[in-house]
Amino acid sequence: MAWSEHEHHDTSALAVALAVALAQAVRHALEARGHAWLALAGGRTPLPAYVLLAAADLDWANVSILPTDERCVPHAHPDCNGRALEEAFAAASGVTIQSLTVADGDAARSLAHARALLAPRHATPFDAVVLGMGGDAHTASLFPGADGLLRALDPQGQQDACHLWCHGRCRRKRPSTASASPRRACCGRAKACWR
Repeated sequence: MAWSEHEHHDTSALAVALAVALAQAVRHALEARGHAWLALAGGRTPLPAYVLLAAADLDWANVSILPTDERCVPHAHPDCNGRALEEAFAAASGVTIQSLTVADGDAARSLAHARALLAPRHATPFDAVVLGMGGDAHTASLFPGADGLLRALDPQGQQDACHLWCHGRCRRKRPSTASASPRRACCGRAKACWR
């Protein structure tokens, strides 16, 4: 996948550009296969783009979205990326938001759930992936120093979902939590990726 850098004069321009690019990816997938499969980052920066995208005239009933990572917290928790995606895509009637975790956030069951969700789709790359970057240099719960990081980055790994445990040393502002995340190789197979 080739790398291109884009500069935008403010966050509003970034949101519009990302929404337009994602809408194009969705349209192309719908035309090619009748379904679009997206993995989207949570966090403050991309959510305005998702709200704009949700307003697009697309066949949302044939679009599935999942977070690029999810903290193992209850789905109603403010740190739940799936909840944030559901709110951002409220206007996208019929869209399917899939969670990488179980409703109560149990770490072990969430990992099993994420693997079961991603396994049948192993041969089908994401049509688009948005990877955010936190102020502490993490992307998709791939925190520097996180337990399980090397396994998550291993391109030869057999599972498409991984479990990372981030202690206070790698996530200073939040308590220690586990996260479920598609592995780097899974996101690397995407047809388009923005970071």
